[in-house]
Amino acid sequence: MEDQPWRRPLAIASAVVIGVGALLLGYVLGQNHVFTTRVSTTTLAGELEHTKGALEKAQAEIADLRLALQVQGEATTALHADMTNLTTANSALEEEVIFYKSLMDPGSLAKGLQVAQFSVIEVDKSAREYGFELLLTQVAVRRNVIRGHVRLDLIGRVDGVEQVLSLTEIATFKDYPVPFRFRYFQDVAGQLQLPDGYEPERILVTATQNGKEAVQSSFDWQPEEAAI
Repeated sequence: MEDQPWRRPLAIASAVVIGVGALLLGYVLGQNHVFTTRVSTTTLAGELEHTKGALEKAQAEIADLRLALQVQGEATTALHADMTNLTTANSALEEEVIFYKSLMDPGSLAKGLQVAQFSVIEVDKSAREYGFELLLTQVAVRRNVIRGHVRLDLIGRVDGVEQVLSLTEIATFKDYPVPFRFRYFQDVAGQLQLPDGYEPERILVTATQNGKEAVQSSFDWQPEEAAI
């Protein structure tokens, strides 16, 4: 085979060209990958910012809804309280109307002296002081002035043993039994103080009209809180 000295330089040149071409191709592909990565990163960053904005908007809407629900709940609670108070006031007014109607038109109600109502109001819980009010009425077609007196006895327990206390033992009155004189109705009011360890259960009211048999009524001990 003839010696061809030109082949060696040609092979070297070809190898250099191929190597340079490979480097250029690698560089171009690398730049393209970097560009693609940058574009993808920019897109992802934009989507992330958009997602953050949507999340902040949703959080703000949730906070507004929570506040609205809280306000609505408070308004509903206040409305229920107002309705309860109105219902209670209405019941009290209806009872008062019935009471005055009975005074004006006794109808089929029992005639004569009546112990209509008894209420207890808490004055000082720590000192065990209470106010009380008793309402006496006369039910009759033709009402004359009636006179008499009324006694109150508190029935309760001390260490589980029943004990009866007269009003004179827990309250001070100028006259006792308490006198009354009225044509339609009369209030008897005062204050009492419970002894330590005494647990009241009920009040026994005995009203006696002069010349007639006594009328008795028993009321559970149910103190009301004093109005603020």
